[in-house]
Amino acid sequence: MATFASMRRAFSIYNRKEFGLLSREKILSMPSIPCISPSYPKGPFYFKDREYFIVEYETDPRRLKQVVPWPLVPASNRILYEWINMPDSSGFGSYSESGCVVPCLLNEEPVNYTLS
Repeated sequence: MATFASMRRAFSIYNRKEFGLLSREKILSMPSIPCISPSYPKGPFYFKDREYFIVEYETDPRRLKQVVPWPLVPASNRILYEWINMPDSSGFGSYSESGCVVPCLLNEEPVNYTLS
């Protein structure tokens, strides 16, 4: 939900006739979107005392190729399920996250694709 301050900021931008005039440089300098109310602050970020739980498992290679977008190529038939607890994260507070990561290749370089 938008706060009063972010709505006031958006309205003042609109009233100054700057609405819609964001340059490429200004957009790329923002920490996140939406520009008028970023979802997280500008970095650098610090994460202390993180806890990880990672499960690696094998899956059907044909099915894996169906969920990995081109031009990525799965590096193997393995997927990583990751759970991360971050009790002390600058700008974010305490939180946990989890998800599945598929090790892939992009132009023969190793990359990670996060399933969403």
